[in-house]
Amino acid sequence: MEEKPLVSIIVPTYNRRNFLPINLKSLLNQTYKNIEIVVINDHGEDVSDIINNFDDNRIKYIVNEKNLGLAGSRNVGIKHASGKWICTIDDDDGATEIFIESMLKILNKTGYNIAYCDSVRLHQKKDNDGNFQTVWRDIPYSHDFNRDLLLVMNITPCNCLMIARECFDNVPPYDETVFVYEDHRMNIELSLKYQFYHYPVPLVWHTWREDGSTMSSSRDFTTPLPEIYKKYFKYAKDKIWVANAMNSVLVQRGLQPLFNIQYKEEQK
Repeated sequence: MEEKPLVSIIVPTYNRRNFLPINLKSLLNQTYKNIEIVVINDHGEDVSDIINNFDDNRIKYIVNEKNLGLAGSRNVGIKHASGKWICTIDDDDGATEIFIESMLKILNKTGYNIAYCDSVRLHQKKDNDGNFQTVWRDIPYSHDFNRDLLLVMNITPCNCLMIARECFDNVPPYDETVFVYEDHRMNIELSLKYQFYHYPVPLVWHTWREDGSTMSSSRDFTTPLPEIYKKYFKYAKDKIWVANAMNSVLVQRGLQPLFNIQYKEEQK
């Protein structure tokens, strides 16, 4: 690995002017300085004044001619990224100042093409003055890499990942026909070609607001599950376990199970 490779951080944004400055500040404050931040405005309200206020030439600003959604915006970002390594951090997420430096060290040490850390979820509610305050924090995901588990659930948010640019040349682009789980689908596609390294340290954060103003609280994460399961089940190694796990998730979400699997005890 070259000594100081360029890292591209892709930041899709859409009508979240209150979040974007916090996001960009956390990225520009990285201890590792050789970065570019590719901000993709997905045909939303103008944020050029926010970009200009930072006065930092490491920020690239691109405005989509029409709304493409998260998948399309990430594809635009990857197309315009110049870095050897790629991160995708949404506008309502952020990173600790050692995120890039730490992930590069892990990738350099292990020789992996993909690594992911853990993310702290910030639960926020409005106070009496109408301002959002963080009321508690948790780490909802901390799973070591297991492709069968990944087929059942997305084991890491997209903001946790650092991925070699070349990996995106060997998998389909983010699926622009869907509006949820685009990151889960991409993680599965990458897992069919590469192993992921899990670094179980919370180096990034994502925000959850009950009013639906954050990325993770504003979308339907139930309806698309059967289609994902049908498409990727064939890649399961332990098909009995995966089928039962998928059925369990579907039933918990109020959906019908997909697989008719019965447990059979071995005869002793």
